[in-house]
Amino acid sequence: MGKRAEAVSIIGGADGPTSVFIVGKGKDRRSIRQRMQAYFYRRKKDRIKKSIIANPHTLEETIAYIREVYHATESPRKSYNFKEQRNCLRESLILAHKPELLGDLARIELPGIEDEGAVREYLDQCRLRSERVRTLGEEEFPLDFHLFEIPVSSSGRIEVMIESRWEKFGVSYNANSGDKKLKKQLKNMYQEIYLYYGVSEEDIKNRSERYSSLVMALSM
Repeated sequence: MGKRAEAVSIIGGADGPTSVFIVGKGKDRRSIRQRMQAYFYRRKKDRIKKSIIANPHTLEETIAYIREVYHATESPRKSYNFKEQRNCLRESLILAHKPELLGDLARIELPGIEDEGAVREYLDQCRLRSERVRTLGEEEFPLDFHLFEIPVSSSGRIEVMIESRWEKFGVSYNANSGDKKLKKQLKNMYQEIYLYYGVSEEDIKNRSERYSSLVMALSM
């Protein structure tokens, strides 16, 4: 192995797969444990990718599904949470598809963290950009945004974000307690909703954003 290798860790043996981790003097400064975790995570993702089959549903079908199965309710459009999530999505979509609406604020360079003054200026520019997005009229960049909530007991909640014009879909969950059983329930529901939305053959072939989101959700 040469002089560069400092240590070797062998995982597994006759009864299972064997993996060899070499800790060298290269740029990778992760610990053996961190490398092991990354390795097994990649293997898990590879298995998940092979298991995914095409079974897509439309956003409208997915809304009907979460209403019927999980009794999801739509968040009030005047609520703080709705407005914040909508504004964040709108800003990211404008940056991706119509940055000219933001002028110079569309190009804000991230400074080095050691320059405190530059960091403050960067954050100020980000705030100005967000304010600029809020002043843009609906006719300049319209959205069809919906936010659904699924309460799970008194301590857990799932949110499903849907934007129909740009076909954006996202699920998140939050547990306000350390209850492991609740967290597992939320995770299972989260993954099931992503699975129902699903992917098409084209998504799988092109490794689309929709496909990547599903793989990430199932890899958690």
